[in-house]
Amino acid sequence: MPKDRKALYIQIQEYFTGLIASGSLKENDKIPSEKELMEQFHVSRITVANALGELAKGGWIYRIPGRGNFVGKREAGRPAAAEPQMHAFVSPASKPAA
Repeated sequence: MPKDRKALYIQIQEYFTGLIASGSLKENDKIPSEKELMEQFHVSRITVANALGELAKGGWIYRIPGRGNFVGKREAGRPAAAEPQMHAFVSPASKPAA
């Protein structure tokens, strides 16, 4: 895989963090279902599930079983969409020395 190509689940995460950070998606807005996202991005269910799981871990969305996925509360100091501060994105080579 070329170094400049990002994993599909990361591309989906960045798509949603961009929409949220820009204000296109607002707090409590419902985002499409897993099935709709599978069709929109032409990816498998596990890819969508990974993206949504990481978004939830980062506080970008919250999930209600049987109801769907919703945009989380926007907090001051949350990183810009271009630089999500989720641990899954930090490579060992890019971590500062302790």
